[in-house]
Amino acid sequence: MRPGRCVIGIDLGGTNIRAALVDERGSVRQRHCLSTGAADGVDAVVSRLVEAARTIVSSSGEEVEAIGIGAPGLVDPSRGVVRIPPNLPGWGEVPLASLIEGALGYPTRVGNDTNMVTLAEWMCGAGRGARHMVCLTLGTGVGGGLVLDSQLYLGARGAAAEIGHMTVEPQGPLCNCGNRGCLESLVGASAIAERARMAIERGEGEEMRRLSGGDHEQLTPEIVARAAECGDEAARRVLYDVGVYLGIALASIVNLLDPEIIVIGGGISHAGDLILEPARAAMEERAMRLEDRHVSVVPAALGDDGGVIGAALFALGDDVDPVQG
Repeated sequence: MRPGRCVIGIDLGGTNIRAALVDERGSVRQRHCLSTGAADGVDAVVSRLVEAARTIVSSSGEEVEAIGIGAPGLVDPSRGVVRIPPNLPGWGEVPLASLIEGALGYPTRVGNDTNMVTLAEWMCGAGRGARHMVCLTLGTGVGGGLVLDSQLYLGARGAAAEIGHMTVEPQGPLCNCGNRGCLESLVGASAIAERARMAIERGEGEEMRRLSGGDHEQLTPEIVARAAECGDEAARRVLYDVGVYLGIALASIVNLLDPEIIVIGGGISHAGDLILEPARAAMEERAMRLEDRHVSVVPAALGDDGGVIGAALFALGDDVDPVQG
């Protein structure tokens, strides 16, 4: 990419569409956010994606080279097709890249949203400089991404790193995918809220009860984390258990891939060491010990910008090098 040129990165979520103008160094120059309106269907959401990109172009005055989009669910990046994404009702197999390119005229690439975060964290975030990196995003679902030998690894069909659907507890809770005991069913937002509700029903978690206004249905990971920070022991146990399950999965990842660093992002990761400390301990206890191996487990560095930065960099293909220093 020639100096001074810019790319639009878009993060398509079930609730919001985030768009940004990103330069060749991965710096965000301008942001725009609007509601996805997922219930309105495919055509309406595609129109909003076009609107978001046009807003960035018209308000920035910059020359745009390409558009990159991170989308949830299974994505075929070679064809730019999004397949049955969660939280986007009515989407079957949507040729999103060709629809956006046809409407706007810019070359467009589409990838899985967690892969986009992974790319951004590797090139200009917490994993900068690593040759072998794993990224997880913890939220409503649990996503994963891989950088192996300094390449974003997508797998044979673009479906690699579905870490959230690794089995951690064979007789565990039912996951949305139909299996039992997936990592997502144990550390995702719904799992955390359910454990918190159970604690309150046992007469524990007074701070969680207070912060939720006495309405157990209003419990969220954010409330649990706030209660834990205030010293609520039940909340701390909920997050400790989440960290242990996460660490069990990380140990398997370490044994399989031998990464230098594991980056943890997503809203749930904001609980910080309340989750990461037990995760590190469980990983170190269970992973095969090698004398010279130390795998860092660190929080993501780019926050909400990770998705748009990664999508923009993905749009450039091989025209951009990892940001160093």
